[in-house]
Amino acid sequence: MEDKLLKGYTLSEEKPFLWDYDGEKIFISKIFISKNDKNGKEHTFDFTNAQIDGLLLYIKKKGRVPLGNSVSKVKDGTEKDGIGSYLYNNIKQDTTFQQTSSQLVSIWCDIGVLHYNNRKKGMEFWINDMNWREMLLDFIANKINLVEET
Repeated sequence: MEDKLLKGYTLSEEKPFLWDYDGEKIFISKIFISKNDKNGKEHTFDFTNAQIDGLLLYIKKKGRVPLGNSVSKVKDGTEKDGIGSYLYNNIKQDTTFQQTSSQLVSIWCDIGVLHYNNRKKGMEFWINDMNWREMLLDFIANKINLVEET
């Protein structure tokens, strides 16, 4: 994975993260900074193709979906029905994992799978193209080709 990591930025605060796709899973690596640890700790999470398919079908069914990734609201069950709450309730009940919703939507918007309302707060997302695997592989191939050409 480490030989071809791609750099992305979250949509609202433009926080950097690294990611990759190996054909079976998407890997997202990011630094979490806490009040107790100003240097932060790196976490890497992965999403299987089936998990991504489920998430995108959920978004397609809903039409327009908020990000919905407030840690405290997801934890206490008061978060609106959105992408972050979907990850927490349907894939892994871990708020650190659920926060990767910000990185996922950034990747999907970069490659054209999702569109969003361009807001920093009150973000909403909808499906542009469900053919995510092909779009993702093409995106990665083009990024790697650009790096090799320079």
